[in-house]
Amino acid sequence: ISACLVGSEMCIRDRHNTAEVMGTPATDPAVYDAMVEFATRIGMVPIQIKKEKAGYLLNSLLVPFLQAGAELLVDGIAEPEAIDATWRIGTGSPAGPFEIYDIVGLTTAYNISRMGGEKQQRFAELLKTLPGPVLAYCRTGTRCTNLFAAAQQLG
Repeated sequence: ISACLVGSEMCIRDRHNTAEVMGTPATDPAVYDAMVEFATRIGMVPIQIKKEKAGYLLNSLLVPFLQAGAELLVDGIAEPEAIDATWRIGTGSPAGPFEIYDIVGLTTAYNISRMGGEKQQRFAELLKTLPGPVLAYCRTGTRCTNLFAAAQQLG
């Protein structure tokens, strides 16, 4: 969920139970404080971002992690299952990069990767070559997971 106060150029975004609160130099400090208070009141954990950052905090951390998983795949180092298992077992995290791609959705992964460097573009091409209609209909991670599994069983 994202909610932006356009007039104050201030945004609050939630990811599970966090709300990334970011203002701009033009944001009235009282409005910023009110957004932090609002996030707290609705049960969110406000994460205060001190200055503007594309992708906020979560995506700034998440995208390089996902890209590292994609690069391991396109370089032929390991298959997605091994990459995910290594991350889960080694860190105690509930999901590895490809399991997170399932949540994010392959369309999002494709759109981000096709704008990246050479290895990311190779990953985008790999996604593009998945048996149809996987990429065309992946608007959500759950749909992607189901379609990808079905396509893998076909061939």
